[in-house]
Amino acid sequence: MKAVYLETSSLLAWLFSESNAKAIARALSKAEAICTSTLTLLEAKRSLIHQESLKRITSAQRSQSLGLLEQASRNWFLMEINFPVKKRASESFPIEPVRSLDAIHLATALQFLEVYPDLEFLTLDDRIAVNLGPLGFSSPR
Repeated sequence: MKAVYLETSSLLAWLFSESNAKAIARALSKAEAICTSTLTLLEAKRSLIHQESLKRITSAQRSQSLGLLEQASRNWFLMEINFPVKKRASESFPIEPVRSLDAIHLATALQFLEVYPDLEFLTLDDRIAVNLGPLGFSSPR
């Protein structure tokens, strides 16, 4: 089964229709399982509030994006920030420094990697991406 871990930077690029949104949408549509952290949804919703407060999007656009997010995430596999995630996130990663929220994403994805050995990690964040190969993740093709 082809599974992907959807990290916040990729989700936001898709939600905001950024230049790489089509490639992200393609990778998501090919996945049989989309995995992510509850942190991803929290960060995405906070980003929408932030963008509205800066007047970069309207209230209607925020509502539309929230609806899209709610609809899309209904079939995603969500993992809470549980004890094993917190424990792994508090440890070192192959390439440091790693910020706390990024460590939570990496630790969550490592938990999913136990279920989906070929898990691909979708991220646009270079600080996360440098750790993917050393941690055993494959990249989307």
